[in-house]
Amino acid sequence: MMSGDIKGNRGESREKLNNGSIGRDQRLRARREAFGYLLWEPEEDSQFVIRTEEDLLSNRKIKLKSPRTGKIYEQKDMIFFHNSVKRADILSGPTYAEIYPTLNCNERCNFCYIGDKLTPERVQMSRTLAEKVISGLSAMGVFRVGVLGGEPFLYDDLIWMIDRLSSEGLVPSLSTNATVHKPEFWKYLIDNMIHVNIPFHSYISSVHAKIVDNPIAYGKALSKIREMIDGGNLPFVSIVACKDNVDHVPETIEFLLNEGVKHIALYHAQNTGFTKLKPENNINFNSYKQAFLRSLEISKRYSGTEIRPLTYFPFLLDAGIKYNLDINLSRFLYGTLDGRRSIYIMHDGRVLASFYDLNGKTYIGNLSENALQELWNNSLNLEFIRSLESPKVCNSCEHMDYCRGGQISNYLRDIPECPIFEPDLLAE
Repeated sequence: MMSGDIKGNRGESREKLNNGSIGRDQRLRARREAFGYLLWEPEEDSQFVIRTEEDLLSNRKIKLKSPRTGKIYEQKDMIFFHNSVKRADILSGPTYAEIYPTLNCNERCNFCYIGDKLTPERVQMSRTLAEKVISGLSAMGVFRVGVLGGEPFLYDDLIWMIDRLSSEGLVPSLSTNATVHKPEFWKYLIDNMIHVNIPFHSYISSVHAKIVDNPIAYGKALSKIREMIDGGNLPFVSIVACKDNVDHVPETIEFLLNEGVKHIALYHAQNTGFTKLKPENNINFNSYKQAFLRSLEISKRYSGTEIRPLTYFPFLLDAGIKYNLDINLSRFLYGTLDGRRSIYIMHDGRVLASFYDLNGKTYIGNLSENALQELWNNSLNLEFIRSLESPKVCNSCEHMDYCRGGQISNYLRDIPECPIFEPDLLAE
């Protein structure tokens, strides 16, 4: 099928809609680190560092210019965080956290990275625990918080949680399969311009249904994508490339672009959960790369669109990705994020550094026993993860600054092999 034959039902009129802001507090978050201030720019969904002296706090006339948008921020536009950790080798807290308020889900996607942990039981995070989680994340100066699952629409206090995150100045996002009928939830998310991610794995309904193991998923997901666009809150749409859909990923992306979607993420499945248990569904990196590059070419015909690669090796895609190679930032922002700038909080209070096993070191602690800052500062498992060294062969690689030796899981033999070096070299 020629790409020009793919037409969404909504036409090109959607392209006239503007993308809304994310969250409610649009102040620039500034967090003091050992190497300077780490700043968060909500309107651009990005991070950058401004090297300043302590007089940033006392000089009311100082102005900072975003290197991405050119916007000028004055001190009145900022909120400052000064955490207790001032070590040069770690951040004073995570920049991003994920909350899993329930592991109950009405789908069984064949790539799900926590698929082996899902449960039909209605076990949920209590409001008391959720309040402790949100307060802890806010106090540490965390910038973004994703709410996932399971299916978060099956969590009774979802809207309360999103509202609390927003009221604390955190930037919330939500990932949902869009199949649970709760109109009041959707109205809240659309009216409040909350960042919502909806999976849509194929423009062929039977393929999408097969991938997620839900026969009604295609129609429900497409309906909610259209509803969000009509409401002026453009959704973020995700596609996980696998054997069932990789041959027509570009056509699916063009279908979505014709529907008026502006932001699409193309995932290369993580080697954990169902993906690890069902390797027959996986594709190699080269297949993923070809699908992404074809999709990128199609997207260039549509104004204001973004096709984002989510893979272990984005630097190999030649996709115009920009990196900040400041020596103080690269070791925090690139390579593995697990335990270095990201954490995962489960419905029962467990805090994880990763969904990989990491030689049994992924468990950080439980919020029913310790405060989040204490776990971040003192966890022995986190110290182990942060101290992992890259394979020696990585040190001479031209991509080392971006890759930082691959994911730390590369060293622990838990993700697909590097497409550059031979597996036996990585084992050295």
